Amino acid sequence: MRERVLVVRGRSIKKDPRAGDLKQRVDLSSETCGGEHEAPEEVMTVEWGRAAEIEISPGERQFWRIANASADRYVDLELEGEKFEIVAMDGEPIAQHDPEHRTRTASRVLLPPAGRLEAIVTGPDGGTGRRLVTHCVDTGPDGRSESSYGVG
Repeated sequence: MRERVLVVRGRSIKKDPRAGDLKQRVDLSSETCGGEHEAPEEVMTVEWGRAAEIEISPGERQFWRIANASADRYVDLELEGEKFEIVAMDGEPIAQHDPEHRTRTASRVLLPPAGRLEAIVTGPDGGTGRRLVTHCVDTGPDGRSESSYGVG
């Protein structure tokens, strides 16, 4: 099974000299999160903002290790139209707590700062691509609302 390592990290829209290009390559939602009404200041990227096109054949199963390298941002990951077959979270196998079920399936996964996901992903039907996106995370009244981010 082919293995992929994806590192998700934030990049500042305002401070990055290539911010205009970055904003065009990711899909920023206009929705607000929780009580926050400001535009996002940061986008979450894979591979330092390059267009991350991951090759996977229809029906092919790949083992993905996804790390949230952000110091203070939660990411709510979704692989549009597909599911993650979760093998481990933060290096701890799912089977550790439930030997009868070695994996768990989810359409979205919340990764805290420095969190890690290990999952099996199956390639979509031929000719159809999927996007890896993050969704709004409201960290509550004492936290801050994380606006919606695209993943580039």
